[in-house]
Amino acid sequence: MRLIFCFFSILIYSIGFSQTPAKVQIIPKNNEKKIDVMIDGKLFTSYLYSDSLLNKPILFPLNTAQGHSIVKDFIPKTLTEENAVPSGVWLGFGNANGINFWRNADESNAKKFGKVRHTKILKTKGGNDVGGIEVGMEWVKEDGSELLYQNNKYIFRAEGNMRLIDVIITLTPITEPITFTDSDEGFFAINLSKEIGLPITGSDKIKNSSGAVGIDVIGKKAKWIKLSGKTNNIPVTVSVFDHPLNIAYPTFWNIRNDGLLSANPLGLKIFTQGKETANFEIPELNSAIFRYRIIIQSQTNLTDKQINAEYEKFIKLK
Repeated sequence: MRLIFCFFSILIYSIGFSQTPAKVQIIPKNNEKKIDVMIDGKLFTSYLYSDSLLNKPILFPLNTAQGHSIVKDFIPKTLTEENAVPSGVWLGFGNANGINFWRNADESNAKKFGKVRHTKILKTKGGNDVGGIEVGMEWVKEDGSELLYQNNKYIFRAEGNMRLIDVIITLTPITEPITFTDSDEGFFAINLSKEIGLPITGSDKIKNSSGAVGIDVIGKKAKWIKLSGKTNNIPVTVSVFDHPLNIAYPTFWNIRNDGLLSANPLGLKIFTQGKETANFEIPELNSAIFRYRIIIQSQTNLTDKQINAEYEKFIKLK
């Protein structure tokens, strides 16, 4: 644990500050089971961890510098096909030791559906231009026993009209090896509002690092993906990065017509029409680390050149 905390501190203080630094405040609200992330007095996002949030902690909402959210504006109380997964930003998978940790379960379909349960706030820190949260979670089987420990570090940064989130996820088996069996339901997800990049068909507002656009980005491997749109008539670009140290890099990307975007390193079976499969095991007493970055740029759209420059900064993260 000491190494984790040292890394967290080095990451925060190694980032250069702008001439006019933004004030990043991290405000735990234990009674509401959330942690607010404020930038210059405006809500950027919140880490929400109430047990009523349909089976997993999330970041919600995700706001531009002007205060407009780029994710779906609901946390559903009932399950339908469209909201069978949460809004906001989260991680899950459709088959971990035979249990679904992707979709939400209700009383009628709880068998073989697990939950990701918040366990502890480990560290919070605000500052000029950058702040961070470190939390612990557990993946819990349908019988209530713990399968996997998840450590998340969120690093939040502000640069003018740009907002950035680095998410560093460490997964560690608790009592048995964990096998992630090839599934289209996974892995790192952001549930975007329909104003961002949609509809997919015929869209020139969705592009990946390989140059594919619109529907052609689905099931393709790429270092990053970007989507453009408007919120309250203000241009916005959302980009998500995969990291070279993640397994199966570059990852497969998937986006649905309802706005659910996911980076899935283990979707080989569906994206190759069954020709190949990709299972991944984490042995007991071992860990796997995943790193992702989300960039939200408002008022002006990010060019490919700008995104590639930001990507080069991101890959220096170890």
